[in-house]
Formats: sequence, C-alpha cells, structure tokens
Amino acid sequence: MPSAHLHLMVRAEIVNPPGVNDVKAVRMFMHDLVDHVRMKILKPARALWCDEPGNEGITADVLLTTSNSIIHMWNYDDGTGRLDFDLYSCAPFTPEEVIEYIQKHFSVTKLNYRFIDREHDLVDIF
Repeated sequence: MPSAHLHLMVRAEIVNPPGVNDVKAVRMFMHDLVDHVRMKILKPARALWCDEPGNEGITADVLLTTSNSIIHMWNYDDGTGRLDFDLYSCAPFTPEEVIEYIQKHFSVTKLNYRFIDREHDLVDIF
C-alpha cells in the first residue's frame, strides 16, 4: 500500500437516499468514518440539506488532521439517488474498507471508484 497522499473517489447509485430528516445521520456517518479509517478529526463533521429544485440532497464534510472527506447525495423523484464521495488523506487506508463502510450505510445498486496516489503524480492504484 502506498505510504501517503491517497485520494479515493466513489460514485454510486443508491435507492432510498437520505432525506431532509436524515442530515444528522449523514453527519454521524462522516464523523464515524474518521474512526473507521484510523484518522483524526481536525474540524467536526457537518451536513446540510439542499432544497434547490433539481439539486435536492445532502452534502457533508469532515476535516481531518491528514486532509478531508466530503460526500454529496442527490435525491431523485423515483426514490433513487446518486452519491459522490471523496476521501483524501496522507494517512494510509484501503479503498475496500471505505467502500464496505459506504455499502453498510447506504443501499448501493452500482458503485465505481478511482484510487489515486498523489504523492508525486496522479497515479491510479488498482
């Protein structure tokens, strides 16, 4: 596993995406993620609901001592949604442990990801 400067990007299709009443749960998801990947919080997680027509959903972030993580979710009228997630860190982690954590908390129907080593360039890790 590379030693540092790792960037995981996840795009997932989900069913039953979190709604306006789930903002606190998404904030806790981001907070608990930090422990799950053995990192430390620099600034506590926050989450907000966006009610802009056509852009409804939750955005959340957490600042880490080693970098940051952010998630955006869009809710569609048919009960499905999309989740975009980024974790950038100077501390080591694996994409598998993060993807399993996401799948544990959301009803994922399709998931794609990129894992990049940004230490000296933008190198895909497979």
